[in-house]
Amino acid sequence: MQSWASEELKYAVLPEKRLNQRLIKIVENLAQQPNASIPQASGDWAGTKATYNFWKSSRVNAAEQEQPRKWLQIQANLGLAENTIQAYGKSLEDYLLFCKIYKVVPEVAKKPDILIRI
Repeated sequence: MQSWASEELKYAVLPEKRLNQRLIKIVENLAQQPNASIPQASGDWAGTKATYNFWKSSRVNAAEQEQPRKWLQIQANLGLAENTIQAYGKSLEDYLLFCKIYKVVPEVAKKPDILIRI
C-alpha cells in the first residue's frame, strides 16, 4: 500500500528517482513528529544527514516543483481520468528534465528549443 506521502508527492519532478524517494521519507518523518527538530524526526544520524543534504543540494529546488504540480492538480480538478493525469505527469517530468539538461526555460521555450527534444 502506498503511503499518503507517496500519493501526495507522486508528481514531484526531481532529477533522480532516489531524490523522490528521499523527499517522501523526509515528509513522512516530519509529519509523524511535526513539533520535532529534524534530527529528532529523522531518528538517527544517517537520516539527519540525508535530510540536510537533500535540502542543500543544488539538484533540489522547491520553487521548480510548484507550478507543474498546480497544473496537474487543475487537470485532476477538471475531472480527467487518473491514467490521463499519470501520463501527463510522466510527460511533464520528462519535459522538465529535458529543459534542465539543455538549460531551456520551460515557460518561454520556443520551437527551436523543442525541436532539440524530438
